[in-house]
Amino acid sequence: MYSCTDQEFAGPTGSQIRLWPVPSNDPNDPLNWNTSRKYFNFGITAFYTLLVFALLDISPTLWQAQVEELGISWSQENNTFAINCVGLAIGSVFLIPLASKYGRRPIYIGSSIVNCAMSIWLAKANTYTDLMLANLISGFTGSVSEVLVQMTVEDLFFVHQRGMANSIYLLASNTGVFLAPIAAGFIASSQGWRWGYYWCAIFIAINIILFIFCYEETKFTMPTTLGDEHPLPPIEESTIDKHGKTGLPEVYASAVSTPDIDQAIPMRSYRQRMALVTPTHAPAKLFLRHVWQPFIILAAFPAITYVAFTWGTQLAWYSMVNTTSASVFPYPPYNFSTTGVGLLNLPAFIGASIASVYAALLSDRSILWLAKRNNGIYEPEFRLYTAIFPAIASAVGVFVYGLSTAHGMHWIIPCIGIGIFGYGFVGLGHGVLTYLLDGYGNIAGDALVGVAFVRNICATAIVFAATPWMEALGMYDLFVCVGCLAVFFALLGLPVIIWGRSMRVHGAKRYMKMARLQYDPRGL
Repeated sequence: MYSCTDQEFAGPTGSQIRLWPVPSNDPNDPLNWNTSRKYFNFGITAFYTLLVFALLDISPTLWQAQVEELGISWSQENNTFAINCVGLAIGSVFLIPLASKYGRRPIYIGSSIVNCAMSIWLAKANTYTDLMLANLISGFTGSVSEVLVQMTVEDLFFVHQRGMANSIYLLASNTGVFLAPIAAGFIASSQGWRWGYYWCAIFIAINIILFIFCYEETKFTMPTTLGDEHPLPPIEESTIDKHGKTGLPEVYASAVSTPDIDQAIPMRSYRQRMALVTPTHAPAKLFLRHVWQPFIILAAFPAITYVAFTWGTQLAWYSMVNTTSASVFPYPPYNFSTTGVGLLNLPAFIGASIASVYAALLSDRSILWLAKRNNGIYEPEFRLYTAIFPAIASAVGVFVYGLSTAHGMHWIIPCIGIGIFGYGFVGLGHGVLTYLLDGYGNIAGDALVGVAFVRNICATAIVFAATPWMEALGMYDLFVCVGCLAVFFALLGLPVIIWGRSMRVHGAKRYMKMARLQYDPRGL
């Protein structure tokens, strides 16, 4: 299988692309849906992603008004953001096993309903306790936006299509992260800060209706006679030569041909496609083990650990930029209003949009080109080549923003830094997430839960530490430290590009062992 060895992805002449994962002959298989049906379904989840991130990230823009009205401190506001990250870290650990057991629909719908309720609670909040509890719960239920949507990408799209799908996902998430706070700033100035949350509730309610009446379940289990294990053949020692190069076992090579659709299989009715749950009839212990398996995977596969800390530190740097801008720019020498603080997210969105286009145009095309040059063999590390430049840009953006703000330079300079960081944040995230899906696809569900946990723990630590760190070092020295850390983590991609293939070879048996512990035949 491509995710533990390599995959024959394109012929040496580029005349053919072989599909992976291998679709069934069932017309109800999401991989066999037509393009418009796939993207309509995925569009609903992308809208969900936008709204979840909007709810989670508009708060810093509203802090100035909350501090004035509710009488809470800036340190307490930082704590509300940090507790939200705690919810994001632990939520998927418990919710994703339920998505594997009962399907994607009930988790999306349930998460949306709770988030709608939390939006209303935040809008009516009058105490620090209200803000802490509502942020914790919204983070917990919103956590599936980081994992379940990626699982949906793997449900719907073949390997050579996932770059575009992830570009859409990241564009949606970064619209919520960067544009929603701008809107919240204008809303706070014209309608009051509470209406920032009320508008979130209204749009989430619309999304709930779309999920209930339009979103089709994408969980699909291929027929198997192997009980609760994957129909995955063992890796033979003969497939790994003394130079660490791997070949595809014959069963994989013969499996990549695309089967014809069996027209005798009836299409599911609308009522069947809109069923609230799609349960998998198996002992509960098969799903409960997914609570601890993500942490085993993090320890067992260095490349997944790399993805977790790379993506995690990116969120940590974003959180540092976001929280410091909210607490610094309302005061001299900048004296920004709530609207002005919200507009600081505009350059980040511009950078993120450029990165989304960059990734969409280069990611899928580059792997086809590189596979042709590699005698038709695709290696997941090809995804990381397009992440090198964004990784460098991310670190540069942190330095430019932090040091210019520390010196009180004209606001355009920090904005340029924020824009550069936004480009790196999305471009690097796209590369590492798609690498994870391609390189470790059969354990992607558990792996993504582990990545989300580390990602949000990193953000939690940074946000809790931000205020005392800045008080101890000052703005300038703080961002010298953060920038140097950003450079270090940006460079971690180079060893994975060089030795990632060898790591997959040496970890092949561990990979297959963990793959067999995943219930779904496609590793979800």
